[in-house]
Amino acid sequence: MNKISYKIEIQESSNFYPNVFRAYIDDIKTDYFFDLAGLEVSRTLGGVCPIFVCPCGYMGCTGYYVWSYILPNEVVWSNFYAKYADEETAREGEGEKDVYLLKNFSGAGPEFIVNPPLRFDQNEYDKVVAEMISQLPMYEAERSMFENDLRDYKSGNRFHA
Repeated sequence: MNKISYKIEIQESSNFYPNVFRAYIDDIKTDYFFDLAGLEVSRTLGGVCPIFVCPCGYMGCTGYYVWSYILPNEVVWSNFYAKYADEETAREGEGEKDVYLLKNFSGAGPEFIVNPPLRFDQNEYDKVVAEMISQLPMYEAERSMFENDLRDYKSGNRFHA
């Protein structure tokens, strides 16, 4: 089984969209932050969900969408789609084959590449997402964005322009 986790990292620039939850997969720090509303939908409704956003917080910059399945005891990320995905291009069974969650542009260290599918224990996944949501009252901008995005995602509008 794979594992999701996070660490709190505050982005200092006012030019950034709010994001505070640095994404870790299998205890490896990624270049991305979690789209918390996307994670919530991935565990409750499934389907194509925005999961990773770049440090600027904008999905349209370098984010990834994930096709999520909810099984009896696990959550499966079966496909990844790059930031430019939409209803027309995010097709089940298609997507990125090698997903660079840590890209080393300088060549000074290892890259972190995942190959879907990723499988997560449902109870652990739920626990981590619920823990992040419980911390939202401490981050007003993130909380507001979460509420707005969650409303949009639940209504079926999951793609960012």
